[in-house]
Amino acid sequence: MRDGTSSSLWKQWEKPPTHVAEYRRRRRLPSRCSRPRFFYLFLDHIVLVFDRVILVFDHVVLVFDHVVLVFDRVVLVVLVAVAVVDLLYIPTLPR
Repeated sequence: MRDGTSSSLWKQWEKPPTHVAEYRRRRRLPSRCSRPRFFYLFLDHIVLVFDRVILVFDHVVLVFDHVVLVFDRVVLVVLVAVAVVDLLYIPTLPR
């Protein structure tokens, strides 16, 4: 099947590569990266720290949202209590 002709090379490209090693073999890419491994580990560490900062910020926002919701409920209860007092006691006051 692979006799070196252009048709056999075309048949290799008819279906997409299923693995990185197969893609590199087809493209004749080097297996090693030009940058050192610690550079990518350092970038990964920066991304993880940034992700942790975002998660902490998200947690702070959620706690603030919970505090605001509790405050809204307290205000609602106070307004309902004032309305009930207004309806019950104001008409019975002497004029």
